Amino acid sequence: MKYLEIGNENGGPAYHERWELFYRAIKAKYPDIQLIANVWGGYPTTLMPDIIDEHYYNNPSSSSNRPTNTIPISGMAQSVRR
Repeated sequence: MKYLEIGNENGGPAYHERWELFYRAIKAKYPDIQLIANVWGGYPTTLMPDIIDEHYYNNPSSSSNRPTNTIPISGMAQSVRR
């Protein structure tokens, strides 16, 4: 397995707190796995995800304006909204 998403449509302080617990446990055993975080009200920034997952529930034509729903952030905090 190369990728693992922690949660699905989660966000807020509880998600960010639990993200750290899952992140540390998974990376300790599988350091090369790419962890994916949800972006509901912001994504975790204390332990940066490798990829973020933004969900959009718009009409189908709006999807054509976005080539992908995952954006690598390379371990650095940066704005992912364009």
